[in-house]
Amino acid sequence: MEGEYGQRGGDQEAEAADHDVGVQAGHETAARDQRADQRHPDGAAGLAGGVEDRGGRPALTVEHDGRHRYYRLASTDVARALEELARIARPLPATSLREDVRNQALLRARLCYDHLAGRLGVVLLAALVDGGVLATAANGYRITPAGLGKLGEFGIDVEEFSRRRPAIRYCVDWGERRHHLAGALGAAIATRLFALDWLRRGRARRVVQLTDAGRTGLHETFGVPLDWDGPAR
Repeated sequence: MEGEYGQRGGDQEAEAADHDVGVQAGHETAARDQRADQRHPDGAAGLAGGVEDRGGRPALTVEHDGRHRYYRLASTDVARALEELARIARPLPATSLREDVRNQALLRARLCYDHLAGRLGVVLLAALVDGGVLATAANGYRITPAGLGKLGEFGIDVEEFSRRRPAIRYCVDWGERRHHLAGALGAAIATRLFALDWLRRGRARRVVQLTDAGRTGLHETFGVPLDWDGPAR
């Protein structure tokens, strides 16, 4: 399975349905509006039916739940475009302590579709490279022969990945301005962390929390610093 993966681009098999149009986290814009069609007939409802991506597909999808409508990104290409805009957007100041706490939690560790993002996602990718599990390649990253064995010991069989989805992709994290791991491998690692109870979902949508066992486990397994969430050095 050794080879070059990870060119920057749309991860078409990612679970786009689990990602709202945005979150109130400094750079991202909230777009889940239960009354958008009544208040803004040309707003979110218009986007769902009128704005299309390069392939002619709607930029948003709508899910009906009784009186409410929930708008979600229709594809990862659309999400990536928003992520790029978020990288250069002017941060929005928090208007309450609760919002500030949530924003900080999202910056620290969150899910980007089905893989880890935020500072935790960034330091994990760096540790995988530093530890020789991954190596840099012309278009991103590749799994090394030693990495195949290390991942197998961790409970991830790369050979079982779907051929329809790249094994490795990366995203430029909007909070850290550095890469975090995506693709089938990024999703598999996140799934394994949940299975081991090293990672748990937080109270806010997309926020995740590393357990004490996870902190120790990631350090011993992949070399993630124990103080990964401490003050920046």
